[in-house]
Amino acid sequence: MRKDIEFKTDDGVTLRGWHYTPDKASGALPTVVMAHGYSAVKEMYLDKFAEAFAATGLGAIVFDNRNFGASDGEPRQEIDPWQQVRDYRDAITFAGTLDSVDAERIGVWGSSYSGGHVLVIGAEKLSQWIDWTDRSTCIIFADGAGAAVVGPLTEPGATPGIGPVVWGSDGNLSNLIAIADRNSFIAQEGQAVFRWATTALYPVARAACERAGVDPADLAAFIPHQANLRIIEAIAKKLGAPQAKVATDIVHAGNTSSASIPLALSRMLERGELPSGAPALLLAFGAGISYAAQVITVP
Repeated sequence: MRKDIEFKTDDGVTLRGWHYTPDKASGALPTVVMAHGYSAVKEMYLDKFAEAFAATGLGAIVFDNRNFGASDGEPRQEIDPWQQVRDYRDAITFAGTLDSVDAERIGVWGSSYSGGHVLVIGAEKLSQWIDWTDRSTCIIFADGAGAAVVGPLTEPGATPGIGPVVWGSDGNLSNLIAIADRNSFIAQEGQAVFRWATTALYPVARAACERAGVDPADLAAFIPHQANLRIIEAIAKKLGAPQAKVATDIVHAGNTSSASIPLALSRMLERGELPSGAPALLLAFGAGISYAAQVITVP
C-alpha cells in the first residue's frame, strides 16, 4: 500500500514522497528511509525497491530531494550534497513520528551519490538490560548514542580519511559477555574478559597501524572502546605511543557499548585535544567475542 506524504525540514522546506507499507500490516513496522542522490527523482525505480521492501514486511519512506521532483526548494535543480545529508536526517526524524513506524528500527538506503554518504550510528539503551542488584554490571554499563557522517573524497588524489579495518571474532568465547534471551540481563565474566582483552587486542591494534602505514609513535590519539579503565591503560602501554592522547571517557560516561568510541572522540574534539588531519587509532570489542580496529584521520 502506498500513500502520499510530506514533511518539513529543519529550515522549513517541504519535502514530499511516498510511504509504503505491506498490504496487511498492522502496528509499528521496521522502516527504510530512501532517496536518490544528486538529481534523480523517486519515480526513477525507487518505487520498485520500496515495493520489494514492503513485500518482505518492512515499511519504506521514499522522498524527493529538495529542489527536485515533488519537493519544494529553490533554485530548482540545484544540487547541494551536504544539504541532502541534512534532509535525510529530517526524513528519519519524520519517520519516527508516524504510528506505523517503529522508531527504534529505522534504516537508511540510498543510490547514486546518496549512497556515497553513510550515517554511522551507535546507540544503546543498556539500562533496560541491567540487573541493578548485580554490581559487576550495574556500575559499569550506561545509555548513550553517537553518530558520524562518512562521505566520499571530494578532491582527486586526496588521501582517504579512514584506513583498512582489522577485525574478527572468537565464537568460542561468546559466553563471556552475553544476554541469554529477551527476558535476561547482561552477564559478563569480568576477569576472563580482562585477560582476553589485555592479551588479544594489542596485536589487532598494531595490525591496524601497519595496514594504514602509520607508526604508533605518530598517532595523535588512541580511542578504544570504553569498557574498563584498566583494559584501556594496559593496551595503551603496550602500543608504544606515549605521545598519543588516550580516551578515558569510561570515567565520566561509563560503558556505552557501540556509542563509546564516537562519544569519546566527540568529547576529545570538543576539548580541542586533537589536531585536525592527525591520525587516530580506533579499537572496538564486545559481545561475540568480536573486535575491530582502524586508523582514521581526525576531522
